[in-house]
Parts: sequence; structure tokens; C-alpha cells
Amino acid sequence: MKKISVFIFLLCIIQTSLFAQDSTRSAYRITTPILQDIGGYFTLSFEKVLINKTIGTSIGFRPSTKNSGEGISSNTGPWSTYQMNNFQNKLYSSFTIDLFMKFYFDKKHKSFLMPDIYYRLWSFTNKECSFTGTGGRINNSYDYSYDGTRTEQQQLAGLKILYGRTYKLNKNGSFKPIIEPYAGIGCFVKSYTFQTYNGTVNDIYYDYHKEMSTGFYPSVHIGINIGFEFSVRK
Repeated sequence: MKKISVFIFLLCIIQTSLFAQDSTRSAYRITTPILQDIGGYFTLSFEKVLINKTIGTSIGFRPSTKNSGEGISSNTGPWSTYQMNNFQNKLYSSFTIDLFMKFYFDKKHKSFLMPDIYYRLWSFTNKECSFTGTGGRINNSYDYSYDGTRTEQQQLAGLKILYGRTYKLNKNGSFKPIIEPYAGIGCFVKSYTFQTYNGTVNDIYYDYHKEMSTGFYPSVHIGINIGFEFSVRK
């Protein structure tokens, strides 16, 4: 009982220290990357606003909109291989989680640097599908095709460093709409596992065939967050 009381007391102290800011200061922020939303990948971010930084997390989801057919209908090339075109592949559903911080380095708290670590999963299970185009890694591309019952999984773990600006459309109210354009670079490790049942891979028939590989890749990021801040008084 004593330990529980101590825990509750410490929790109250921590919460009080987090909320003991100016009563007019926005304490939380909810945003979404509008360009990704338009593309069908729906993401929501939640941030705690501190004096000169924020700390937050994002959850994203892209539902599958195709149960069979071509994995990717458009042409691919050596810099746009099958394994790198997940957003175009409507057979996939996807899930993403991010942890990030924004560090504001000007007096008006507009410009920020944002390190972001994330994990993303692309997958589908037992779908009748096909593909003909380019496969392989960025620097090791090759002609690639498959046709059969297919199960795929691609996992990414990455880091982004973004630069952005926060624009508040209503600075004096307790509810502040915001717009945040941003851009940056990053890198990620990506592994994939492809399984084909009763079908062909590169024109060779298999009852069962499994492909696995891991690669390291650079990335470029650009987008616009929209959302709002809201105040929590002492």
C-alpha cells in the first residue's frame, strides 16, 4: 500500500511539472500529413508541446484496395523496382508507428528540426496476383516476374531528419489551427519475404518458392502537416 501511495504521489508531481506552464500556452497538438492522406495513407500525430520543443508519436494505416490481379500495373525501372513501389501496390495493407521530437531554434518557435524514428510494415496474404517488370535492390536491379498465389511481407525501420516551419493561424485563442511544411532526408533498413504457391517466379514453376533479402537505403521526405493546438490550463 505504501509503494502504491508513493507511486501515485510521484505521478502527480510529474503531471504537475508537465502542465505547470503559462495557462495561455498550447499544451497539445494533433496533426495529419495531408499529402499522405490524399494518397490513401492515413496518419495521425499527437504531440505534447513543451517550452521550446515537442515530443510525439504518429500512427498510420493504409488499407488494401485490391484482392487479386497485377501487383503494380505501371512500368517500373532500375530506380523504381518492385520492392520500392509499395505505395503503388494496392494489394498491400500497411501500418506505421513513429516516435519524434521537434526542436525549435528561433525565438518565435517557428523553425524546427525533427528527428523521427519509425517502423513500417507492408503485407498481404494468399492473393492471386502477378507482376512483370524490374525487381531487386536499387543498385542491383534485374528483370522480375511472378504469377501465382502470393504472400508478401516487407518491414522497414528508419530514421528521418526533417526541417520545417510551424504557422499558427490563430495565435491568441485556445484553439489554434496550424500548418507545417517540412522537408528532409533519412535512411532505412528494409527486409522482405516473398512466398509463392503453385505459380511461377521468373518464368520457373514452383509448388512453393520463398525469397528473402535485406537492404539499406537513403530516403527523401517532403510534406505538409495540418492540424491544431489546444490549451490545457493549470
